[in-house]
Amino acid sequence: MTLEEKYTEMMERFKKDAYMAVDEAFDTIHCDMAPHLDTDTDANVSFQASEIVTGILSGNFTRVDDQTVCASSHSGISVFITMTTAEYDNIRKNLIDAMPACPKDLEIQSLKDQLSRAYDRDY
Repeated sequence: MTLEEKYTEMMERFKKDAYMAVDEAFDTIHCDMAPHLDTDTDANVSFQASEIVTGILSGNFTRVDDQTVCASSHSGISVFITMTTAEYDNIRKNLIDAMPACPKDLEIQSLKDQLSRAYDRDY
């Protein structure tokens, strides 16, 4: 066997081995790592959405016009939300319903109850 033939044979073996190594690496990435990347992407999206909603609820947004606000996450992702007055009213009502009663509201309700009992007793 000549030196050139030996070199060609070694190169062919190297190409075959390199192809198999690259193919195995891609299989490993696809099968072993890709599911974690998808999960990580989902977690990142969930985190960004949560951060934006929390920002909106805490008043950390910019009013763009009468019906549009812009909220941003710390990583710079911005969301523009356009809502009608009825949708704003619905959100406000739902937030108020979800809030715990403050002491002043409890006192007002207690006074209303006392008035109602006094009225029922006298009439």
